[in-house]
Amino acid sequence: MKVRLAPHISALDLEDGNTENDICVNQAKKRVNSKKARCEAPNTPKNNDEIAIRKAINTLGNGFKSVDEMVERIRLIHLVTYPLDEIWRRKAKARDTIKDAIEHILP
Repeated sequence: MKVRLAPHISALDLEDGNTENDICVNQAKKRVNSKKARCEAPNTPKNNDEIAIRKAINTLGNGFKSVDEMVERIRLIHLVTYPLDEIWRRKAKARDTIKDAIEHILP
């Protein structure tokens, strides 16, 4: 299955070096737990799509752990290829924030 990351930071925040406002940066301390993910609101019953997705994931060698590892790998790639050349102000702070996020994902 193809996985695509959809990071978000406004152009102004990026230029100002406010990389902590990038959801992929500020959520790096939280490990991915795809088993807890839902297709619907948490208190609703699982719909047919969610049941099918969970069934497919459970056929993988490591199940949800495989999904978690892939998502963490994609987040890491995003961080190490961060567009630092688009940051005009507070470059050192921005770089340090990204470095810290990378260090949280590496373990």
